[in-house]
Amino acid sequence: MRLTTISLSLCALAVLGGTLPYAQSAPEDRQAETEPGKKLFNQCRACHTLDRTGDSGAGPNLYGVVGRRVGKQAEFAYSSALLEKNVKWTEEELDNFLKSPGDYAPGTTMAYSGMKDTANRKALIEYLKTMAPAKQHSRARQH
Repeated sequence: MRLTTISLSLCALAVLGGTLPYAQSAPEDRQAETEPGKKLFNQCRACHTLDRTGDSGAGPNLYGVVGRRVGKQAEFAYSSALLEKNVKWTEEELDNFLKSPGDYAPGTTMAYSGMKDTANRKALIEYLKTMAPAKQHSRARQH
């Protein structure tokens, strides 16, 4: 009986907006969580920007990339290899691409051999998720 009461209480708490396992981090906690990815992004800065204006460098601007369709950064000439993918940059797609861009999209013009470490790719993607307009960012965090 007691286990049932506890289970029902936890379910009610979750339904009513409780903060059990899905609690959102405080901003300072989120910043600490994304710091490793921010440092990893320094590898990308030679070609990519994270500018809200949308200006690109040698590679497309990555501001708001998580959840965006591949090849949809305005005013950037993507390789046909990437355009043919015709997918959204989900966490999974980004992970596969970052692991080995040449294997993901043979013929891509991205001159990066890839990020082999799974934890580093995850950290970079977590950081990229924070680099988006507030509305898009909240959608990205739900995936």
